[in-house]
Amino acid sequence: MHFSRRIPCIRYRNRINLAYCKDLGIRLAGPALGRPGKDTVIDKRTEYIDSVDRIEARRIFGLSKHSHGLGLIMTKREDTTRSSIVLSIISMNLDSLLRLSLFQKLILIFSRYNCCY
Repeated sequence: MHFSRRIPCIRYRNRINLAYCKDLGIRLAGPALGRPGKDTVIDKRTEYIDSVDRIEARRIFGLSKHSHGLGLIMTKREDTTRSSIVLSIISMNLDSLLRLSLFQKLILIFSRYNCCY
């Protein structure tokens, strides 16, 4: 893929990436750069929320690669790659909507039987 602007690799926590994310309003989890001070306070709640969000995002990407074919994209052109990704995401959304509607219909059916007793 060939993108028009250069995006730094966010995986590494260095000064350039931290400044780039700060300009965009992105908060990166992890320790501050440099030697830790004597009186460092770790916010456990923020770390927990970050880890929960990270686990959820990894679960969704793993599901999309395994169940919806996002890991099987072999296209070479940028426009066909983007369309393949979009079709995979649409498939994921339709799957979740169908599952939700089926669940709601089952609740409706079984709630009718429950009120008769």
